[in-house]
Amino acid sequence: MTSNWRWLPNSLGMLAVDDVLPNALCQAILAKHPEWYEEAASIHRDADTTVDQAVRSTRVLTPPKETKHEIQQCLTNLVPQLQDHFAVDLERVEKAQVLRYGVGDKFRKHRDGSADPETKGQLFRKVSLVLAISETNAYAGGDFVIFPESIDLHGRGCVVRIPSGGLLAFRADLQHEVTEVTNGERFSVVSWAR
Repeated sequence: MTSNWRWLPNSLGMLAVDDVLPNALCQAILAKHPEWYEEAASIHRDADTTVDQAVRSTRVLTPPKETKHEIQQCLTNLVPQLQDHFAVDLERVEKAQVLRYGVGDKFRKHRDGSADPETKGQLFRKVSLVLAISETNAYAGGDFVIFPESIDLHGRGCVVRIPSGGLLAFRADLQHEVTEVTNGERFSVVSWAR
């Protein structure tokens, strides 16, 4: 699929790529997810991991091993492109999370990058990866919103509509959120490169 959704993220130094996840994989996830175990998504605060539905209300799905492997391989294949684009050395891509946002689910404004005290404040998550599984017309609300510091938006963000199979990669210290889903379900994959 070729689209013009990439112009805004690419103009802000992010990386937007179509068809990173094959359509067959996206369709299989959408068809088979009801069979999979799911649990509330957690957040990290300082050294603790907790569930806080006021901040992040979404479900993490547990796909079969073969599906996990296929997703992880798609992400691992991106490492050279991510290193070139962001001019960083990356050691690995974290285990991907397959997420389901239902009506009322959201993830409030946050940053994925956290300073690692052992490296004197350097980010241990360098690049965030968001891949869409759902088509953008399969749900209402659930907008992926970025808050770039390079342009003054008076506190408002920019909505980026990632097409099914598409990737948005950005520096892990960029503020972003997923607004509340008001209709349907939004499926995505997230991970982070270190």
